[in-house]
Amino acid sequence: ANLPLPLLPLQILWMNLVEDGLPNFALAFEKGEKGIMKRRPLRRGEPILDRRAKVLAFTFGIVTDVTLLGIFYLFLTLTDFPLEYIRTIIFAALGTDSLMYVFSLKNLGEPIYKTNLWDNRYLVAAALIGFLMIGLAIYLPVLNLFLRTMPLKLYHIVFILVLGILKL
Repeated sequence: ANLPLPLLPLQILWMNLVEDGLPNFALAFEKGEKGIMKRRPLRRGEPILDRRAKVLAFTFGIVTDVTLLGIFYLFLTLTDFPLEYIRTIIFAALGTDSLMYVFSLKNLGEPIYKTNLWDNRYLVAAALIGFLMIGLAIYLPVLNLFLRTMPLKLYHIVFILVLGILKL
């Protein structure tokens, strides 16, 4: 598309290690869903992810990518913000999106408003640590140099949080 990269490779690596790793590990401590023992077991050779789970993951990925690329393009073409600032917005939005979305993975069978979001203290702690790491990546000068990020204005932080909530 003849555009600069929306995220740098080091920013993607930071996201994968810091903001995705702990929440994914914390999901292992999730309480079992009601009625899980009444479900039939998977047959040998049957995929762990069924068609519904694959469609959900694919749809979530496409919606996230299109949304963030659209935001990147709009900020790039309609504002005079430096490229590093716009990348920081995308970096924070993607991290926030991942940290909020992990709560919707707690139970794929029920809407998120029927799910107790706070019963897995490891997941809550992992998400809080993830948000702390995003904050450090954005506001700690040494990490600004390392990750090529810039401190964000408060209204952009609010915008990113609203995006994350809408995504849920």
